[in-house]
Amino acid sequence: MDDEVPSYDVFLCYSWADGETADALHGAMTGVGLSVFQDKVDGEAFAPLGDSITSALRRSRTLVALMSPRLRNSPHCREELHVALSAAARLGDTSRVMAVVLDMSPDEVRPRELTRLRLPRTAIPGPDLAAEIAAAVNRHTGLLGDASPRPDPP
Repeated sequence: MDDEVPSYDVFLCYSWADGETADALHGAMTGVGLSVFQDKVDGEAFAPLGDSITSALRRSRTLVALMSPRLRNSPHCREELHVALSAAARLGDTSRVMAVVLDMSPDEVRPRELTRLRLPRTAIPGPDLAAEIAAAVNRHTGLLGDASPRPDPP
């Protein structure tokens, strides 16, 4: 990978409708020293992921999804989760992909491979949650883009 292109500790995946909580989560994670990619450009609902998003995802060590009922309705978020989980599985550890649960039960999180983290009762991400995320991130080396490519289907 090109050393001049930045890499990230965390790729933050979230629904635009949860932007305020995503901004707070971003702030909490950067507050504990994590470098976080947060996309702020709204794309067409059914357009493929843009090159900048795909590149940022490949250059991230982990993905943190702000998992809410609204995220499940986003084709882009579902694709980001799929790409990250597939890469993490090929790297041998799906705990690189974490869900921070918002407005739903942790039991409703799908796919089940997502590591679940909980927002405090106030639903405002704080330093304790950010520290928990940082500890999980720091267990991983390399980037999601280091995963071997999927073989072509027969």
